[in-house]
Amino acid sequence: MSLLHISFGVIKDGGCGEILYPNTIRDLIDFSLRECVRWEIPVRRCRSCGRYFLITGRITAEYCSRLSASRKLCRSTAPVQKWAESRGRVQGMVKKSARIIPKRGRSRRDRPRVLFQRDQKHLR
Repeated sequence: MSLLHISFGVIKDGGCGEILYPNTIRDLIDFSLRECVRWEIPVRRCRSCGRYFLITGRITAEYCSRLSASRKLCRSTAPVQKWAESRGRVQGMVKKSARIIPKRGRSRRDRPRVLFQRDQKHLR
């Protein structure tokens, strides 16, 4: 690993800060990674593509902002796909239960009704 050439100097607006003198692109990547560690920026793995990404907004973010194979962002497409999959499972469960109910001899009109307090006034 090579040493990073960093010095302090005057930057924009008359302030003082670090100035990096990189020799290779690897130096830039190394410096960026060190800055993330220094500033304690959390890193998480995307639930859609499996790549790592920095948490810069909401701490609960689960998806990255990279383009997927369909040229759309993971954070835009992955939640919709997850919802569609879960909806398919629920619909499958509803279809199964709809087949079971008639076998038990219970139709919709045979089910007990729930009476609210406002309905009970009319029954007196």
